[in-house]
Parts: sequence; structure tokens; C-alpha cells
Amino acid sequence: FFFSTAMRITHPSQRLKYFVLGFLFAIASGSPASFTVPIENWETTGGTPVTSGIQFEAAISWGVQDALDSDPDILPDTELLLDFYDSQFSTAVGIEFLINFFEQGITLTAGNPLSGVVSSTGQAAAVYGVAQLSGTANTGVLSDKTKYPYFSRSYAPAPLLAGSTVGTIELFLQSEGRGWDSVALLSTAEAYGISLSQSFLEQLEETQISLATYQQYLDDTTDVSVELNEIMRSGARVIVVYAFGGYPLVVQQADDAGLIGEGYVWFVGPTITGLSSTYLNDDGSVNAEMANLMRGNLGSVVFLPNEGDRYEMLLSHWQAADPAELPGGGPGTIPPVFPALMYDMGFALVLAVDAADKQDLLDGPIGPEVWTELIRAVTFDGATGFVSFDEFGDRPMPVAIQNFIPEIPGWRDAAIWELGERTELLDDIDIVWPDNSTNIPDLDIREPFDYWSCDEKEERTDRTGKTISLHTPDGDSFDDIDADYYCDSFIDCHNLSDESSGGCGTNYLVVFIVFGIITGLLILITCMFIPFVIIYGFILPRRRVRASSPIFLLVMALSGILGYASTFAWYGKPHPVACGFQPWLLGLAVVSIISALCAKTWRIWRIFNKRFSHTVISDKQLVAFYLIMVTPAIIILIIWTAVSTPTAEMKDRDGTDHYVCTTGGVTGEPGGIVFFFILVGYEAIVLLFGAFLSIVTRKVPTFFNESKLIAISIYNLGFLAVVVIPVFLVLQEFNPFGAWIIRTCAILYAFTATLSIQFLPKIIGVIIIDKGKDSAVNPKSLRNNTMASASASATH
Repeated sequence: FFFSTAMRITHPSQRLKYFVLGFLFAIASGSPASFTVPIENWETTGGTPVTSGIQFEAAISWGVQDALDSDPDILPDTELLLDFYDSQFSTAVGIEFLINFFEQGITLTAGNPLSGVVSSTGQAAAVYGVAQLSGTANTGVLSDKTKYPYFSRSYAPAPLLAGSTVGTIELFLQSEGRGWDSVALLSTAEAYGISLSQSFLEQLEETQISLATYQQYLDDTTDVSVELNEIMRSGARVIVVYAFGGYPLVVQQADDAGLIGEGYVWFVGPTITGLSSTYLNDDGSVNAEMANLMRGNLGSVVFLPNEGDRYEMLLSHWQAADPAELPGGGPGTIPPVFPALMYDMGFALVLAVDAADKQDLLDGPIGPEVWTELIRAVTFDGATGFVSFDEFGDRPMPVAIQNFIPEIPGWRDAAIWELGERTELLDDIDIVWPDNSTNIPDLDIREPFDYWSCDEKEERTDRTGKTISLHTPDGDSFDDIDADYYCDSFIDCHNLSDESSGGCGTNYLVVFIVFGIITGLLILITCMFIPFVIIYGFILPRRRVRASSPIFLLVMALSGILGYASTFAWYGKPHPVACGFQPWLLGLAVVSIISALCAKTWRIWRIFNKRFSHTVISDKQLVAFYLIMVTPAIIILIIWTAVSTPTAEMKDRDGTDHYVCTTGGVTGEPGGIVFFFILVGYEAIVLLFGAFLSIVTRKVPTFFNESKLIAISIYNLGFLAVVVIPVFLVLQEFNPFGAWIIRTCAILYAFTATLSIQFLPKIIGVIIIDKGKDSAVNPKSLRNNTMASASASATH
């Protein structure tokens, strides 16, 4: 102050005054003979010695000594003393020490290796006015300067370390695809594990990677089987572990659970990557079993270039150490990450104390804000690279993705990640994976499954679970479908192979052939009725045929053919076109044959009814009456098709999706059922009208009397409708094969019975009884001559 002030003063006598004062102050103040800095270390946990504590103390001491030796002008008159103390991985112990420092007027501590401890002592330090410097604590909350104003660290914060893991998984997801898109997260339930996990989850939300499960465990537990079982159940193949302790236990029990080896990739945090104690025995020897189980692990840790003068100095110290005194040290060994970080922290501590000494601050009390400012102003090339601090007291660092190699044994850099950049794999390094190969593992591991090949007409097994792409039965062209579709009563393959191969009890192919032949024969027989009616109704008219209205016998024959043909709309796999034709073909055939029966019987009733004596009903009038009865059914079908269009879609049937006929259009389901019953209801009305006519014509002369035949036809149709329709509607939901047979039999029987009743008596009468000749009309069989003449005129 005095020297800087003297330089700004222009008056010679005043300038000399300040130079003298500055000289006298300097002599009076001077540098202290020694300065002590408490160093928090982690030497024991619950009374058990910790290997890391020995490594940290050695590395910090080397860093301090090398910094002092690097320049004679650094603390030339002051001896820097390090007072190591053990926090015992206990927050209570750490706070107790901090309060003691406050009472002694100490305002600076270093070391502070544990996130779980310093996240609590750091807040206490803000209250008691103690600055803290750490070389390994990385929890993200320490960057919050409203809670930790005096905390600084020569290490990267958790968001960077977690971001590197997310970035690396995302890199492999882009190149390898499925299997890398889901992760399981396991962490210790303390500040370190929770902080890294929170940072990981926050950054995971910005990717296409999903979290399968997040499990936590206490680091002093002896059983993590429950957590590992949850990971197994999640199906995740990528497992991320942020554990402060207990990783050997996790690995051993994960191996027992089948989570170690080919098909799984493990990512770990910096405490596992940076500490050799994970795979070393208590005596410093390598735990070969643990090392082999860790093969292929990928760990996130700050990137160390492992070059430069400072690194060479650290390496020489490390390799010169006695392995019996320094676990993991000795000839041919390499210092792990955390000891290297502690080395640089020791170096930074010396530079900060030297800066305070050069400002003549060591003799008096130094506030924590001054220590914080001095620490964050430090920059140098350290053993771990360039060291500097940002405004939050954090050290910006690239992150290395390291690969564990049991043969080293140890970790080797495999990739580099920096904030805002994607993970870059090192060109000259191949990652060694759990199967001891350099091939990126295929994590898209699926359960084998059985499937049905429609083209090959056989059930097969995809043992990889992913070679075969299963199709749904609604596609226009497909081959492989789920094995559950085989022999399930629903037709799913276009070639019917899923229901007609391998001894299926529901062999549609056989049924289609048998019923197809029967239906074809019935159509052929019905077609033979047509020339019979034409010959004996028009060309060589015979009374037996003429009395039954030949034109309507033709209508009935054609309706029968249409009815028989309608069954073919249900053959094969459902198709939108076939589904659309089903109500038209069957509906029109039924209403047409019923209307024809009613029309010709209605004419007989009008002719022989006393109130309509001498009435002549022409064929044109009869056709008009027939059309009147058929038209409502046509209107119903048109509206049905327009509003609730029959189509084919995938629908759930008995717990499985099948391609079946259903209702589309404007209404969707249950519009089709509604229109179906409207149509059935109308046809029932026509049947009731027919029943009425059969009653009122029961006393008509025998030659013209068909009331019994009509009554039998009506009974057959009505009985089938009442019995078959409900059974069919229930059965088709879970057994379409049985429903198909019942529906087809009902249709064939209904039309066959009706046509047989109407045509066989006439064929037998004309061909066998009359021998092709015209039958004589017995006048006694008529009511009277008038009725006879009226009837005769009607039949001609």
C-alpha cells in the first residue's frame, strides 16, 4: 500500500515519506516463521482404515513440497505446515473440527475429499467464516454460492461427470440403436450418489434415453439383491452406478444375479474410476476375481493428459513409493485419478498461501472471502492439466470415459467428453467390452419367440427374438405372425395355413371344400328348377306349375341361388369387400324368397276370398306387390351401408387382435348390430304376414292350396332365426369356426327346405304322377264354378 501510494505522489518530499513508511512497515510485519493449514482427510470409516486416505495424504504432501521447490520465491521465509485430521466419513466429526478451527481463529481448511461430509460442513463454514478447498468433492450443490460462498475445488462438478455418461450412452444409441435406449440407475443413498444421480436424470430428460428403474442402497449395506432384482426385472441392459462405497459387493451380487457379462454394459462414477481400492485387496495386491468382473466397465472421470513436468514429478514420487506403505504405488504403477487431483490441490494451496504472504496477510487474521478470492485467482499447469477456477469456485475440465482392463490392471482412456460437445472416441484406442472383445455389444437382446410362417405353413422359432418381424393380420402382404394365431379358430393367413396345417382341429380348408361342394351341388340342383318352371310353366304349361305362379317360382329359384352363393362371402380371410357384400347377398335372398312366397299366396287369397270374387290379379300386379315388400329391405341395406359400413378391421377377440368383419362408417360399432336387427325385424314382419296368409288360405281348394307348405317354410325360417342368430352372435366372439359352420348349415338348410317344399311336390306331380301330361281339374275340388273360372283365368 505504502509503495503503491508513493508511486502515485509527484511531490519529492511526500514520496520519500511513503517509501520510508513502507520500508519500516515491511520490516515490522515480515513473514511468519510458519503457517499451518488443517487438511481434512478420509483415513477411516467406522474405525476401519481406508486405502484412499493413505494415497491422499501422500499426494497432497508431494504437491505441497513440489510447489515449494519449484520456485525459491514461494514462501521463502515461512514454513508451511500441514495438519492432517480424519473426518472418519462423518458429518458430525467434520462439523466438530470446523467449530474448533473457528474458535482457534483458523479461516482456511483444505482436503475436504468427501461430498457427503463437505455438503454439510460447507454450509457450517459459511456461518463460521471458514474457507474450504477440495480436490475431489464433486456434488453439484457445492456450486450454489448462496449456500457455499467460501467453497472452492480443483475438480469438475457433478453435472459435467454425469453429462459425460449421458453423452456416451447417447453416442452408442445413435450407432447401435435399441438396447442402448433404456438405462437402470443405481446409487448410494448419500450426498455424492444422490447429487450425481440427480444431474444424470436431469440431463437424461433431454435425450431419447428412458430410465427403466432407479434404485438406491446404503453404502454400508451387506445385501443389494433386492435392488439388483429390480434392475433385472426392468430389462435394462445399460446399468449406471454412482456409488461412494460398496461397489465390490454390488459387482459380486450382480454376477450372482446374471447381470455381469455379455449383454450388459456398466457405467460407473468417478469414485470407482478414480480409486484403485475397488479392485485391490487390503494389502495392496490385485483382487483378480473383482478385476475380471469389472472387465469392460466404463467410468466417467476428469480427463488427465498424463504428461508435462508436474505429472512426471508425481509419477516419480508414486513409483518410488514402497507398496507396503502406499497401496497401489511402487515400480511400474500409475497414480489413480484422485491422488493426482489431490496432488494438484496441494500445489494450488501453496500458491494461494504464497499470494497471501506476498500481500503480508499471513500475520493477521484473513477473512474467508479473502482466502476464497486468492484461491480462485490461482492458475498453473498441474499434474492433471491446466488448473483454474471459475466464478463458482469450480474447475472446468474435460471428462474422460475410461475403460477398465483387468490385465493392466486399471483404467485406460477410451473417449473424451466436453460440455457442449459430443463424446469423441479416441482413434487409437479400442474399448474392451465385458466379453473381452472390441466389438460393441449388441444390447438388443430379446426373448426367443415362436411364430407362424404363413408362406411356409409351419410354426418356427426366432431364437434371437429380433430376426423375424411379426406382422398383424390386417396387412395386404405378410408372412410371419405370432404363434398364438395358430389354430385359434380365426383365419389370419391369406392361404388359411394358420387354421388348416399341422392337424388343427379347426381345419377351415377341409370345411370350405366340403361345404363348397355341397353348396355347389345345391346351386346346380336349384338351377335345374329354372328350366323345369320355364318348360312347364310357360312353354308346355301344366296346371300344377301354373297354379303356383311360375314367375314367382323363378324368383324363388333365383333367390335360392343367391342365398346359397351368399355363403361364399364368408369363405377365406375377412376382406372389406366381402364383408360389405355379406348383408346384401343374404339379406336380399331371404327377403326375396319370403316375399315371393307371400306374393303368390296373397293372389290365391284374393282370388278365393268371397269379398274378392271374380278378382283377377295379373302378374304385373303381383310383381308390383313383390317389389313393395322387397323395397324396404333394400332401403335398410342402403342406409346400413352408408351409415354403418360393413368392413374388416383389427378387433380384440378373446384377448387377441384379429382381422374380422366389423362396423365402420359414421357410427362404428354397434351400428351394424342395430341395422342387422332392423333388417331381421322387417323380415319377421313379412314372415308374420306370410303366416297370416297361410291361415286364411287353409280352406282353398287342394289344387291351389299351399298353406301347409308355406306354414312349414315359415316355421323353418322362424325357428332358425330364433335359435341360430343368438347362438351365432355369442359363438363368433370366441369360436368363429363353430359359428361359421352353424351359420352356413342354417343358410343351406333354410333355403334347401324352402325350395324343396315348393318345388319337389310339383316336380313329382308333373314328372311322376302326371308323367309330363297336364292334370285334370276335378270340379268337386273347387268351391264353385265361379271360383274355378276365376282361378283358371288367373292361371292363364
